[in-house]
Amino acid sequence: MAVLLLVAGCSLGGERDPREMTAGRMLEVADVPGATTSEITRIDEATICRPMKQMLHRFYSRSEEFPVTTVRFDVINGITVQQTLIYDSTGSDPIGDYQYAVDTCVEKSPLRYKSDFQTTETFEVLDQSAVPRGVVGYTDVVTNEDAGTKSTIQRIFLRFDHEGKKGLMYLSVTNPSGDPADLSPMDLIDPALRKAEATLDHTGLGSLTPSPAPATADASEDASATVSPTQASE
Repeated sequence: MAVLLLVAGCSLGGERDPREMTAGRMLEVADVPGATTSEITRIDEATICRPMKQMLHRFYSRSEEFPVTTVRFDVINGITVQQTLIYDSTGSDPIGDYQYAVDTCVEKSPLRYKSDFQTTETFEVLDQSAVPRGVVGYTDVVTNEDAGTKSTIQRIFLRFDHEGKKGLMYLSVTNPSGDPADLSPMDLIDPALRKAEATLDHTGLGSLTPSPAPATADASEDASATVSPTQASE
């Protein structure tokens, strides 16, 4: 059974956390292989690269009903997954902006922690052959040479279409004790888009080709069941 914990809880007036509305359209424990619990939380920056830290908080939702929401999943072996969902997002070229931030962090790598000069952080761009068209992402490795420890986070950014409006989604998988986890954020794109009732916008990186109109309501159930939300807008 899926478990959803609220970090913020209810307000003093007993009102429901508005983020619950958005969380109802996000991944659940059953959707994430190996997940045991989930909670609404704040996005985990997990980086000292300033351009990326700033970008993770740059965009917000114009929707009053569905505010920006992040859900964290605890997975076996200490792995964590995060999903951030932004309906009707701000920004004219957000995926291009994220690509620029990733490239900047790659150029700055390796970054060295001021609090511990033995700890370094290195960014690498996710190969475009590993992600659907229009999706950008990175692998971020934090290494402590003295302690012999290494943690790895993979994070992707995508833009989607929902009821004629553009939204943003971030997916990340963090392995605190080694190389990239067997579970990758790319594995979660399709189920996350289905939950959001959205399709991937393949033009997120600035293609001049507009996204096709969504399928009509009388499309057959068989067809919709076989086409993933990643493929639907191609």
